[in-house]
Amino acid sequence: MKIKSLFYPPILNVEERKIVTKKVKLPDGTVKEVEGHHHENGGGFVAETAKVSKTVYVGNGAMVLENAVVKGNVKIEDEAIVAGGTIEGEVVIKDKARVYGNPYLGEKAEVSGNAHVFGSAHVTGNAKITGNAWVFDRAHISGNAWIGGNANVSGDVKIKDNARIGSYAEIGGKMVIGGDVEIYHGEVIGKAALTSKKALEIFFESQKKLEEELKRLEGESKEQEGKNEKRR
Repeated sequence: MKIKSLFYPPILNVEERKIVTKKVKLPDGTVKEVEGHHHENGGGFVAETAKVSKTVYVGNGAMVLENAVVKGNVKIEDEAIVAGGTIEGEVVIKDKARVYGNPYLGEKAEVSGNAHVFGSAHVTGNAKITGNAWVFDRAHISGNAWIGGNANVSGDVKIKDNARIGSYAEIGGKMVIGGDVEIYHGEVIGKAALTSKKALEIFFESQKKLEEELKRLEGESKEQEGKNEKRR
């Protein structure tokens, strides 16, 4: 007796994903049409080029674009846009915050307000970036650090512990700022470790003395130029 072999096609248990084309404005201002889909957890728009885990929440109005990788229990809410980098853990990105380039955000970090995190910046721990603050280049923000106002943090800066940077402060170079240090104004650029309020006072005092010395030298130079002019 000849047995006839039967072939049954495999049953695929795959939920069909509807691809849509959406005109989006990237954080750098570029406007382009992007193919993507509405994320199953929250309904936000996810580009086909991005990788977003099912456990991630992308709220309606939020977007994940470019080559961003988002996993874990991350929440992207409101009108926030993630357009690059790796975000994992229990990170929250909300309001009109922008994350792009190739940054890393992990643990319980939070980016909110109109804040921008980009370049190769790292934000971890319970750190919070908010207001109109910009964190970029290779800056590392960790611990319970808070960056807000219109602050700019760049270079190879490390801000940790309970440090607070706000208002119009500009932090750059290779500064390490920690402890309970608070900076709300001025430029702090160079290579120094400021992990106490006393260290901060000493730093600003030395900066002030340097500025005074530069002004004195500039004054002497102008005076000498005046004398040389008279001799002619």
